Amino acid sequence: MKIHSLTCLALGLCMSLSLSAQRASISLDKQNWRTYLSKTSNTQPTSLDTIDVKLPHNWDDYYGYRQLTHGNLHGTAVYSTRFDMPAEWQADQAYFIRFEGVGTYAHVRLNGHDLGRHLG
Repeated sequence: MKIHSLTCLALGLCMSLSLSAQRASISLDKQNWRTYLSKTSNTQPTSLDTIDVKLPHNWDDYYGYRQLTHGNLHGTAVYSTRFDMPAEWQADQAYFIRFEGVGTYAHVRLNGHDLGRHLG
């Protein structure tokens, strides 16, 4: 009986720890994103240069299919959006940003701070 009780207690403890460790998630897909396409990476867009997009998207939807190098649209695209951090999130916690469809190269910034780069 003691072994059965300890097993149930251990399982209950593991389940409660698992539930408290679950990550909250905020999807930024289909939000109010602004984007700008440039042939160079150092061009600063103006509000007149940007267009509204909903993610995920394909540049061909906006500029039509162009037969460029390898049939793809080439250049640098800058994306931006705003989101509010939930009030229950705490400043001393770690948070992750996950991208499901980044192209060849990405340079990610949040509030002007470099978060990382992806090349692949």
